Amino acid sequence: MQRLMHLIKYTILGIIAAYIYSYKLSPLLNTITIFIFSTCIVVDLLLLLHIHINRPALYEKIQQEKFYKPKNTLKTKILFDYNKEIDNQIIINRYHKQELFHQIGIAKQSHLKEKTIVIVGLGSLGTITAELLARAGVGTIHLIDDKRISLHDIKYGPLYNHKDLNESKADICEKKLYKINSDIKIIAHNVRLHKYNIPLLQSNVVLDCTSEIKTKIKINKYCSTKNIPLISSSISKNKGLIFPIKKRNECFDCLTKNNKPIINRENATLPALKMGAGILATKTLKKLLNKSLKLEMIEFDSSNLTIEKIRIKTNIKCDICE
Repeated sequence: MQRLMHLIKYTILGIIAAYIYSYKLSPLLNTITIFIFSTCIVVDLLLLLHIHINRPALYEKIQQEKFYKPKNTLKTKILFDYNKEIDNQIIINRYHKQELFHQIGIAKQSHLKEKTIVIVGLGSLGTITAELLARAGVGTIHLIDDKRISLHDIKYGPLYNHKDLNESKADICEKKLYKINSDIKIIAHNVRLHKYNIPLLQSNVVLDCTSEIKTKIKINKYCSTKNIPLISSSISKNKGLIFPIKKRNECFDCLTKNNKPIINRENATLPALKMGAGILATKTLKKLLNKSLKLEMIEFDSSNLTIEKIRIKTNIKCDICE
């Protein structure tokens, strides 16, 4: 494009020199105009020759500038062509920002990949939390739920859409989470917990995201017996509870026997679910990274943006956490 502009300039200059020469004002001026005219002719011929030789590249450049068509480079492939795979030699560090965080770092991030968690209940809270922990790089995630996806699940579950209706929650979550992070293991269990399969809870941390009180008590009893860290959660409307439980400490059974109201997850709002999942994921990561985890119940309200820490009194007669 620049050479075309030079060609036009020298052509105009040659025309002006020829016009002045036609008046024959003086011998000296005639000599200068002849020299300028001749020079312009030579330069124009050279430019035309160069343009003729490089006309394919020039035409492509004009088309690019005209239609803003990007060149076929790696950068433009990533930006403009989502269907093409990035070169295998490029290594994407999924956890770069976490590794920059001083409380995690490179060493603890690799340590996180060796950990195993179990998420029981794959409703809205369970799926949001599972996605957060999958993106965080937890090495192995077991997903337990025997239910199928309904319209209610699609409303707030980030991993579900209308195409997944009546499909297994566990199977769909496994597929979706694997697409999010293929570096970790996602294992689906399309089962309801009972006394014969409850050893599936064997892990570094169990996350109770169920809405059934009987299931919560069953999970609480097994985890307390086997000394498996458990984080129980419940959300309803704009309020929620997050309750870390450990052996020989206040347990979920103490909570029910002390007449503390249990929140079920009916009509939970999306801000409350997101807030609860964030707290639940943070507590889980702290435990997996061997951080001190205070065994106190967290009660939060997303509408007022308040968080209250409550100490549960131990039930002396509790057969589970004695």
